Amino acid sequence: KNAVCAGIISMALGLGAVARAAGDGLHPLRAVWRPLAAVAGLIWHREVLMDIEDVEGDAAAGVRTLPVALGVGAAARLALAPLLAAAAAAAS
Repeated sequence: KNAVCAGIISMALGLGAVARAAGDGLHPLRAVWRPLAAVAGLIWHREVLMDIEDVEGDAAAGVRTLPVALGVGAAARLALAPLLAAAAAAAS
C-alpha cells in the first residue's frame, strides 16, 4: 500500500510533464524522472513512518501493514531504503 500511495502521488509530476508537452509521447519524462523518484521515495518513507505510529490500532483492527507484519524496528529500517533512494535521485 505504501509504494502504491507514493507512486500515485508522485505521478502528478510525470503526468504534468507529459500534459505540458502534449504530442511528444513520453519523452518529457526524461526531464522529470529524478524529481519524480525523489518525491516517490519521500512519500513512501513517510507512509511507513505513519504506519509505525498506527501500529497498535492497525494490529487491533487486523490491518497487516509493514510494522504489524515485520515489527516496528524492521519497518523503520526498511523505511530507510526509499529515503536513501530519494536522496540519491535528488542528488544525481
